[in-house]
Amino acid sequence: MIESKQSAGLSMDGMLIVAMSLAIPIIAMTSLLDGRLPGTHDAWLHLMRLTNAALNLKEGVLIPRWGPHLHFGFGYPLGNFYTPGWHIAGGALVAAGVPAVSVLLVFQALGLLLYPLGGYLFARLFTDRVSALLGAAICLLAPLRFYEVFIQGNVSQLIGMGLIVWVLWAFARCALAPRRGTIVVASLLLAALILTHHPTSAFAVPLAGGYSVFAAVLAYDQRRRRLAAVLIAYGLGLLLAAAYWLPAVTELHHVHVQAAADQYQLQDNFVRLRDLIGLVQAPDRGALNVVFTFSAGLGSLVLGALGGVVALSPRVKLTRWQRGHVLAGLLLAAICLYAMTYRSLWLWEAVPQSKLILFPWRLLSVLTVALIPGAVLLMMVIPTRWRAWVVAGLIGVLFAAVLPLMFPLYANESDLGTVTPASSIEYEVQSGNLGGVSNNEYLPKWAEQRPDFAPCPDCYRDWAWQVFVNDRTLPDNAQVTAVEGEHRTGSGFEVSSTDAFRLELHQMYFPGWKATVDGQAARLIISEPYGLMAVDLPAGAHTVEVWYAGTRVQQMGNSLSLIALGGCVGLLVFPLRRRRMIGRVPRSDVKVASAALIGSVLVAVVLRGVIVPHTDWFREAGDTPAGMEQALGTVFADADGTPQLKLIGYTISDTQMSQDDWLFVTLYWQALTPLDQQWHVRLALADSFTQAEWSASDHDAPGGFSTLQWPTDRYIIDQHILRLDDDTPPYVGDLVVRVYAVDGDPLLVDTAPRLSLEQVRIDEKGTDDLPAGAQRVDLVFGDWLRCRAYDLVRAGDGYQLRLYWEVLRDPPADFALMLHWMRQGEDVGNADQPPLASYPTHLWREGQYLVSMFDLVPPEKTDALWWGLYDYPTVQRAAVDRRDGKLVVQDNAILLPLE
Repeated sequence: MIESKQSAGLSMDGMLIVAMSLAIPIIAMTSLLDGRLPGTHDAWLHLMRLTNAALNLKEGVLIPRWGPHLHFGFGYPLGNFYTPGWHIAGGALVAAGVPAVSVLLVFQALGLLLYPLGGYLFARLFTDRVSALLGAAICLLAPLRFYEVFIQGNVSQLIGMGLIVWVLWAFARCALAPRRGTIVVASLLLAALILTHHPTSAFAVPLAGGYSVFAAVLAYDQRRRRLAAVLIAYGLGLLLAAAYWLPAVTELHHVHVQAAADQYQLQDNFVRLRDLIGLVQAPDRGALNVVFTFSAGLGSLVLGALGGVVALSPRVKLTRWQRGHVLAGLLLAAICLYAMTYRSLWLWEAVPQSKLILFPWRLLSVLTVALIPGAVLLMMVIPTRWRAWVVAGLIGVLFAAVLPLMFPLYANESDLGTVTPASSIEYEVQSGNLGGVSNNEYLPKWAEQRPDFAPCPDCYRDWAWQVFVNDRTLPDNAQVTAVEGEHRTGSGFEVSSTDAFRLELHQMYFPGWKATVDGQAARLIISEPYGLMAVDLPAGAHTVEVWYAGTRVQQMGNSLSLIALGGCVGLLVFPLRRRRMIGRVPRSDVKVASAALIGSVLVAVVLRGVIVPHTDWFREAGDTPAGMEQALGTVFADADGTPQLKLIGYTISDTQMSQDDWLFVTLYWQALTPLDQQWHVRLALADSFTQAEWSASDHDAPGGFSTLQWPTDRYIIDQHILRLDDDTPPYVGDLVVRVYAVDGDPLLVDTAPRLSLEQVRIDEKGTDDLPAGAQRVDLVFGDWLRCRAYDLVRAGDGYQLRLYWEVLRDPPADFALMLHWMRQGEDVGNADQPPLASYPTHLWREGQYLVSMFDLVPPEKTDALWWGLYDYPTVQRAAVDRRDGKLVVQDNAILLPLE
């Protein structure tokens, strides 16, 4: 049996350098060596948040709750709600003169290093040093990592998810060795996680709480002492982060966060199970929008599952600590897999707070860590002399599996020059992403409309924390001169006017703003509709000062964090004792670490110098969309016949669905000409006869891009998800596509406003329940259909007829329903039609329960309805077997009296 590493002490371990070296090739593929901002989705947003923190730090404000330059210079409470952790640390460097882009790239690289180092340390809790390297590789080489680095570019999320494994490691150490130092380390790491990325902390902090108790209980003895230690660390960590989470939670009602959150449709962000457990797929570089397929990593899943088999084997001797972590990890991995699929929607809806996570695929960060114990303990079955080679081979396999993802997909930004707060406003003008966010979720609630006018980049080129006057509202006889104020987070003005007037500021109101007029506190007025601050001034000359002072809740949060920080210092300092924590690195470790560093550098050179510039190995690119299953080439034209769009083809997950099921459809579009109209794409599953939609997906920006931005030399991947409700009938419906403008005519396909792709069967049995008022009967047509009941009731000037069917076996052909009106035994008219207009009988399936419903208006003085079934081509009536004797059957048809 291999003893697990359960000591809480630290020692210099050369294998940490080996683990760190695994990240070198990935870091080399980033733009760190170029020094340019990557062209990822969120890179600019984080650059804005970084400069906001630097601007506040230059004025002595540690927590950048308010950014005066953001949102076109109207101000924005960004740091009060979006976790500012690494932005503060990086902002200190920017404030000291380090270029902002370089700081962002360095923190991205540091974020990557968190994974192999944390994965290694966590794995060392269970296994030997060599096997623990596999844990480092699993943590680093998860496919999600490359989405973050090369596509999304959310540095906060990258660092936050990297801290998860560190937090679990720290709480495990705290449980195994409940000492002051381990308590402080665990609390500091938990606080760092909370302060780095709040969506990640929404699920990682509860996980850390549960794991801390689990680890304390799983330890061998003194469980009360261990439990007390982890609970103290947990509480201390929460208090350390109170400066952020207390105002963020209690002041959230001051912003329009719910309106912005409603823009995210949870069902659009679930992942199919086959994608989660499948092989990594290379992004399609021929598309305008790169679609990433979220995978858990098949290799990691297999290793973790095999580790579970080992843990359950009585032949392999494991400690309770080891076995408990393997089995709990596999259970947690299974829960994460389920929670990321659409089947778990009920769970997300049952826990409203879970929607803070926004994207279920974020749980991949937990799943990866959960697989580490099983994967590394699997190495116990490998003989010691072969273990290093097996681990090295498995790391190579994991590395090869993610090679299709290990390349930048977007060109780096051109040289930005010196980045200042003015750069944020210039980006806002260009992109429309105001306030350092993409959905304007933190717009103060007093702003009924977004103020998106009069941007002034030049106002913030000098890194000054300033507030300006809204010149558009100044009367002609007013003069305003900016002066030095007493408060660094605001501005002062000398104002003179011959008339009283209202001085409106170019800054939105938010709790915490203060104002004085001639040294006396003044009431801030909130103007409509933009929620701007204003003060009323009498005629004459006055001195006005406005500044952001913060709220009591913010100050309370700061105080709690300071108290907790003092507690951490006290735990470490009193009583002051010296302890040797770090020893020498063994000489053998130096050799292994040196070889690993050299090998990683060589791999990085090959990747960056050979593969990237000269070949397209491992990367999809071409004129035909990768993964497209059905080619079409259908052209959509405007009312004048001018071609606008081409539907290249589509991919559909299935053509058979059930109620409460999900259908995944991907459309592939290409603009045939530069488009001057914003087109919407609507995909619907509709009743073939009535065209009533059973489910629909409507995209105002197909593929995430307005059609006004579509080039003609790239195609667009437009993913739709349709969910069927519980009341969707068990029919066959048409999957139809419609392209339309909000104000204008739709695009046409051969003069038709919609295109039918194919039919989709709703594979349901239906219900065998019968309403209380229905007349029970037992009529068997041929040997394939039973009429179980009917209902014939008055409805206005006519009748409503309902027939309740049970399909005994698949019908042999298409049948029509004979509906003839009778008067004193004479046929006086008919209303023949299909039993279900949108569902021909040849599509009916054995075991289904169906309902036909007709609104019928008979001729005058009609006294009976004569009905039956007949074959369309032959007009041959289906034989009727009347098994209950309740009705009159005449010539294989049933006679129903109307009275």
